[in-house]
Amino acid sequence: MFSKRNLSLIIVFLAVSTLFAGCIPEKTENSIFSEDSSIIGSAVEISREESKLIEIESEEIKEAVSQLYETPEEYIRYGLADAVEKAYESVVSIKVLNNQYDIWGGEHTLEGNGSGVVVSDNGYIATNYHVIEGAKKISVFLSDNSEYEATLVGKDAKTDLAVIKIECDKTMKPVVFADSSTLRLGDFVFAIGNALGKYSGSVTMGIISSLSRGVTVNNESMEMIQTDAALNSGNSGGGLFDSHGYLVGIVSAKSSDDESEGVGFAIHSNVAKAIVDDIIVHGYVTGRPTLGFEAVDITSMREAQYYGVEWTGVYISSVDKDSFGESAGLKSRDYIRSVNGEVISSTDRLEEILEESSIGDTLLLEIWRENSSIDVVLIIGEEVS
Repeated sequence: MFSKRNLSLIIVFLAVSTLFAGCIPEKTENSIFSEDSSIIGSAVEISREESKLIEIESEEIKEAVSQLYETPEEYIRYGLADAVEKAYESVVSIKVLNNQYDIWGGEHTLEGNGSGVVVSDNGYIATNYHVIEGAKKISVFLSDNSEYEATLVGKDAKTDLAVIKIECDKTMKPVVFADSSTLRLGDFVFAIGNALGKYSGSVTMGIISSLSRGVTVNNESMEMIQTDAALNSGNSGGGLFDSHGYLVGIVSAKSSDDESEGVGFAIHSNVAKAIVDDIIVHGYVTGRPTLGFEAVDITSMREAQYYGVEWTGVYISSVDKDSFGESAGLKSRDYIRSVNGEVISSTDRLEEILEESSIGDTLLLEIWRENSSIDVVLIIGEEVS
C-alpha cells in the first residue's frame, strides 16, 4: 500500500505532466508506461522502508515494556508456601445438621459449619466440641472436596475438643504436632480453615500475639494462644501452624467483641494432643473427677421462684444417670448446705473442692430437702461423658 504522502506526489506529478504535455517531446505509450512504473516502483520501495521502520519501532517498544519472567528452578520466593503445602491436606471442612425447636414446638433443621484437623491416617479427626455439639449428622469434606459422613468418637466440653471419625477409601495425611511450649511471642503462624463456612482451605497469616490468654468458651475457662491471623466463623476446629507447617494449636474462638480485629484464639497443641489421644483410646478424657451432679447458684428470690425452691444458695439442678450421685440418693432441687463441715456459698467453691479431690475420695454433704437435713456420703467418680 502507498502512504498518503507518496500517493499525493504521484498525483501532482501526473497533473503537471498533463499541463505541460505540449512542451514535452512526444513519447510512445510504452515509454510513458515505463516511467509511470518507475515512479510506482519507487513509491513501493519507500512504503517498504517505512514498514521496516515501523517493525523496528515495534520491537523497541516490546523490549521497553515489562516482559513475562521465566522462573528458573533455583529461584526461591520467601514465604510460607512450602509450610502451607505440607499442612494443607491435613485440614478438613465440616458441615453439621442440628434439630432446632421453635416456641410452638415445631422442629427445624439448622446447618452449621466448622473445620477439623486430621490426626491419623485412618480417619480420626479433631475439631471443637462446640462445632459438633448436638449434631444429628456430621459431614466431612477433604481438601479434594470428597465428602464422607462422620461418627462421634468422644467429646470434652471442658477443653472444647471433640474427635470424629470417617471411613475413608484413601490414606489420609495427619498433622504433625509441634511442642507449643516452645512458642515465642512474635513467631509467624498461619491458619487453615473453612472461612465463613463457604471458603474451604482458606489460609491466613499472622503472629503469636500472646502465649497464654484466659478465654471462656461455652462457660468453660481455659488458657489459649492468641493470634492476629484472620479468623472467621467456620475456622473453628481448624489448624494453627508454625512456619514449618507443624500444628501449634487448634483454632477455637474469635473475640466476640464486634469492634475487635485480629484477635483470635487457639487451644495449645500440647493440650489438644493429650485430650485427643485419650478420647481415641478410651472414648472420653480419663482421670477427671466428677461429683455426679450439676449445681446452680440461686442468688435472688426471683430465681428461687423460677426453680421452685424456698431459699437462695447452691442447689442440685440435675443428677447424672448411673453416677455415684444417683447411687447416693441425691435429687434435683436438693439444697447443699455444707461439704465436710464447710458451709458452701457458691458453685465455684464446690468446683474447687472437686479439683482438690481424687477419684475414689469421699465427701460428706449436708443436704436440706423438704424441710429436713440429710447427711449424704458421696464417692468421687470418674467423668466419662
